Amino acid sequence: MISSGDKSIFDYVREIAKASTNRNNLSILSVSVYLYLNKNQISPFTDKVYGNIVLSEKDDVYKLSQHLKDRLMYLLDKKEKMLVAWFENIFNVNMDDWYGELEGGYSHDDTIASLRRNKIAAYGKWKYFDLFLKGQDLIHRNYYVEDGKVGLLDLNGDILLAAQYEDVHCEYLRNTFIYKTNGIWRVTRKTEDGRYQTVIESKKELSVLKETDKLYKTDDGLWLEGDENDTHVPAIVNTSI
Repeated sequence: MISSGDKSIFDYVREIAKASTNRNNLSILSVSVYLYLNKNQISPFTDKVYGNIVLSEKDDVYKLSQHLKDRLMYLLDKKEKMLVAWFENIFNVNMDDWYGELEGGYSHDDTIASLRRNKIAAYGKWKYFDLFLKGQDLIHRNYYVEDGKVGLLDLNGDILLAAQYEDVHCEYLRNTFIYKTNGIWRVTRKTEDGRYQTVIESKKELSVLKETDKLYKTDDGLWLEGDENDTHVPAIVNTSI
């Protein structure tokens, strides 16, 4: 979330133009400025019953009843600019990723869209969108090979992981990578400050089993994602969705 603080409107415009995930979309940029001037307050519903509901922070969304969350998803499906910009501002996400993956990715790779549609069908649209907001949704990226090493390409074809690994997983939780180097499989998570932190290491191949618990699977059991002080956390869980 971009914090306005005591910035002037001119400083804020420069900041969001530089940081916005939609900086090439002038309509979204103008909506972001409008939201800034209105202290990031939005009234997404226009009917007489719920028209007085105001959203201004994350908790306001989670306090909504399920049928209102479903209505938000309907508005997002229609790409209502004000709501799209609000979610980008408040949750610091790139809504282009959500739409791009649903529509087959920027490269029109149907594997990406099929994975997303199947996950939404299993979890429900709001629940999986919530995982997207938290960076816990399962995504698919294509691999490429260079000099016998493997890397990953982002949706637009840019290099996401340089080709320097023995193997990589094309499917992984957002903001994490699963790769093999020196015979060891690792799950590495991107932290809020942009650094990468290895949270799991295993001689057995790792794969994502359940997004909601950040649960990974090996050939010899189930492992729950740990942190820098607690890797290899064994877990016995109900893996049904």
